[in-house]
Amino acid sequence: MNQSRPKFWGLAALILLLLLLVLWRQCSPRSMDSQPNLLVNGDAEAGPVTIDGPKFVSPPGWVTKGPFSVIAYGTNGYPRLASPGPDNRGKNFFAGGPRNLASSATQVVDVSGYARAIDAQELAADLSSYLGGYDEQNDHAAVTAEFQDAATKLGGISLGPVLAVDRNKKAGLLLRSVRTPVPSGTRKIVVTMAMTRTDGEANDGYADNLVLRLVPRDLK
Repeated sequence: MNQSRPKFWGLAALILLLLLLVLWRQCSPRSMDSQPNLLVNGDAEAGPVTIDGPKFVSPPGWVTKGPFSVIAYGTNGYPRLASPGPDNRGKNFFAGGPRNLASSATQVVDVSGYARAIDAQELAADLSSYLGGYDEQNDHAAVTAEFQDAATKLGGISLGPVLAVDRNKKAGLLLRSVRTPVPSGTRKIVVTMAMTRTDGEANDGYADNLVLRLVPRDLK
């Protein structure tokens, strides 16, 4: 019986070591390589959608200004499922909406749960989105992310615009991305899609598949 104890304790020690290794990997910043998208409804797939360009619907999860809208791919006069854009696109995309010069949608992301890693300067923000417009028009979309503490702007990053020349004057969306260190003290990130009309009647600034992740600063 005494001889079996070393085997028992050796096995117990091995199990404990494996458990600690799993826990360490989960708590390590490098486990954030696969951190999910922090944005709600970043792909325009939640909530109602319009298949009538002159009408508009507001996307859930976003606070909108103006007739910011969600439109189905394939709607007459808009990008189709085969148009340039995300390979993993859903059925819908964000658009500036009918008869306006400017519209926007904003979402505030609470990152206070990452406070320790942020203040230790361990994290970077990875922001990406598909942005575009319609044919030869220069209507466009831009995305900004503003880092804030309780009341102060600490910095920011932006994507876009994607203009007609970038799209070869074809309706569609192109991927844009940026990564930057998250400033110490950040507790929320304010993400805004801003759509601007320069031609025509509708505001044909488009966006789809917005993603905001927090990743290790040294992630390649």
